[in-house]
Amino acid sequence: AEAEGLADRVRFEALDYRALDRDFDRIVSVGMFEHVGVGHYRQFFETVARRLRPDGVALIHAIGRFEGAGATSPWIDRYIFPGGQVPAPSVLRQRAGEVGLRWREDAWFGRSYARTLATWHRNFDAAWPEIAALGFDRRFQRMWQYYLSYTEGGFRCGHADVGQIVLATKLPDHFRRALAAARERGTALHAVEDEMTPGVTHAEIGAYLLGIWGLP
Repeated sequence: AEAEGLADRVRFEALDYRALDRDFDRIVSVGMFEHVGVGHYRQFFETVARRLRPDGVALIHAIGRFEGAGATSPWIDRYIFPGGQVPAPSVLRQRAGEVGLRWREDAWFGRSYARTLATWHRNFDAAWPEIAALGFDRRFQRMWQYYLSYTEGGFRCGHADVGQIVLATKLPDHFRRALAAARERGTALHAVEDEMTPGVTHAEIGAYLLGIWGLP
């Protein structure tokens, strides 16, 4: 950040995400959710929902398993990602919805990630003389060759995938109630303003109804 002249616009903190005490327009989680743990899924999404401003958006970048949640490979669990768990997207959608987050869209690109892993493998092999000079042994080399081959195969055959999920807050309950009542009576949109909490205008209602904030 300092090298790019952005030190006054960026702050780095090492802390438990559950300890956050500020709200955000945007929340991005990259490569983290696989390590949250099944028992903490709801707490994770509750934190996102609580800290996301009403017009905010959250992006979750994670590995997924479309055939459903399953046990992590014992080898991966022991040597690479202790305690890691690859979630099923259906479970993520359910848990996010339970706390009032709306699943806006998702994109998955596991086959592209397979090519990335293959490139890492080639680069690792090409750099092995330099790595060995740092004191790493043949066992270390074979461990990472196995890991990179194993995971590349998993992404190529579709056993695993990686993607990005976009979440947003749902329409507030008082918006939903007033809109439902207006539809029932055939009331014009501007008349709904009178039924909203003070300070909420029909223009704000429209913003929720149009574009990315369309009714589910």
